[in-house]
Amino acid sequence: MGAIQTSESPNQVLSRVLLWRHAAWRDTLKHAFSALKEDWAVWLVAGTTFLSGSLSILQMVFAQVDLHSRSFSYVLPFGLQYWGRSLTVLFGFMLIYLSLNLFGRRRMAWWLAVVASVLLVAAHIQSGRLWYLAIAPALACVLLLVFRGRFTVRSDSSSIRRGIGLMLVSLSIAVVYGTLGFWYLDRRDFGLEFSLGDSVVRTLRQITLIGNSDLVAHTRQASWFLESLSAVGIAAWAVAAYSLFRPVTFRLQVLPHERALAQAILERHGRSSYDFFKLWPAKSYFFSESKRSFVAYATFRGVALSLGDPSGPEDELEDVTKSFLDHCYNNGWTVCFLFPDLLPMYRRLGLGMLKIGEEAVVDLQLFSSQTGHKKYFRYHQHRFEREGYSFSRYKPPHPGSLLDEVEKVSDAWLKLPKHRELGFVEGHFDRSYMEKTTICVVRDRSGQAVGFLNESPSYRKDEASFDLLRHIPGVPNATMDYLMQQTLFALRGEGYRWFNMGIAPFAGLGNRLDAPLTEKALSLLFRIHWFVSNQGLHDYKVKFEPVWQDRFIAYHGGTPGLVRIALAINKAIGG
Repeated sequence: MGAIQTSESPNQVLSRVLLWRHAAWRDTLKHAFSALKEDWAVWLVAGTTFLSGSLSILQMVFAQVDLHSRSFSYVLPFGLQYWGRSLTVLFGFMLIYLSLNLFGRRRMAWWLAVVASVLLVAAHIQSGRLWYLAIAPALACVLLLVFRGRFTVRSDSSSIRRGIGLMLVSLSIAVVYGTLGFWYLDRRDFGLEFSLGDSVVRTLRQITLIGNSDLVAHTRQASWFLESLSAVGIAAWAVAAYSLFRPVTFRLQVLPHERALAQAILERHGRSSYDFFKLWPAKSYFFSESKRSFVAYATFRGVALSLGDPSGPEDELEDVTKSFLDHCYNNGWTVCFLFPDLLPMYRRLGLGMLKIGEEAVVDLQLFSSQTGHKKYFRYHQHRFEREGYSFSRYKPPHPGSLLDEVEKVSDAWLKLPKHRELGFVEGHFDRSYMEKTTICVVRDRSGQAVGFLNESPSYRKDEASFDLLRHIPGVPNATMDYLMQQTLFALRGEGYRWFNMGIAPFAGLGNRLDAPLTEKALSLLFRIHWFVSNQGLHDYKVKFEPVWQDRFIAYHGGTPGLVRIALAINKAIGG
């Protein structure tokens, strides 16, 4: 952790941290109230189901109930009508677990809650004295049926199949283990002899937690054997329960015609330097009904990340964004748009805004006429030319020898500490990709390539940009400044007006008068280097005297959503 880079006193820093914590709690409560207002029916159904499970548990703790009714003795296997107290408590906990998944609007939880509520109603009615306890599960069942349209989040089918498969395998192993155990145990362990059929039945009763109340363990071996069977049963059911409620997992299945359609839309309606990266393989597409607009996105850790704004004609952008938000809502995904421009549209749709940095855009006319000829750049340009360094700019297509050179530089750069390819927000070194872009190279006196950058297309009018900027270890200071200076001169000569140098993460946070406390807290953490240290990236760009443009994320979910989004972004750029 670096030293604190701030003139504030420790008390002032502590005060700001406490203010941020207060704001975070306030934001969380505000989000919870907003979610309750929007999804009151979901909360009502889940709350009633939770109450049903709680009453089932309390019933076993405080009431003596006749559980020996013979009402269902002819239809329930293995003597299930003789439910023990532990099984009833477990059933109550299962309803509570289902209620938590109902809060997440899981469709599978809805189905199981309906079945569980019906069974619990029947169980309470057949118990006799406490029939009125059936009111809570009956009410829950009615509410589930009335508001069934609110539970839209699907479970991942492959996870369900995998969970059921694991459950069947583990239960099969448990049945074999238990059957052989009962069959081969000595009479002294339980005082009984078990036939093969009896061993199977008793094993099934034990692993389904119905139990064998007539069995009395006479030895430590017998006690351990029964406990091990119960443990195997619990493990099998836990795996199945977890698998049933996992949200749909994103699978990248983009057909060639979909990518071609996205590219055609960008050619007509592209408006951002980030649009080019929407065509990279890591993205999938959500198209409007008219197929004239789309959202490029990928999901990480249950968060749908979209780079930039939706693409398409202006009159469709808000509609396709709303449809995409509904799509994510129905799949249980948190939504985040990275570096959007259409901030008013996202505010109208109810998304929150958080500044996460500033984007550096160089005025090429100003740089070519003034900035690029100032003392700093003039000194290093003369120095590098005097020492035999040269600048070359190559238009595609490229010979294999050039690609070999820059690939060697890229490989050396990636071996440096903390250097990696970000993937989601930029490209990665790929020969077929590099072959199609303009490459700028700095060579030393011997003609060896020591650094390069490749220009990436920008769909913003009169703007150029770059993607990869890499060098070999040990290059002289200011080598990359010289490379960038010469590139900007060349681009201005071709008629470009602007050059996008990309975002400086966390730069300028908290400087606005209306900045929220969450943003100010991120600024504080940045300055004392708790999370990241991007000051070098910011300082590198400052010398080119760019115009700094605020960059935000548009998101929903309040403070908890921001935590999920931070983890998802880390996963996305970390690969």
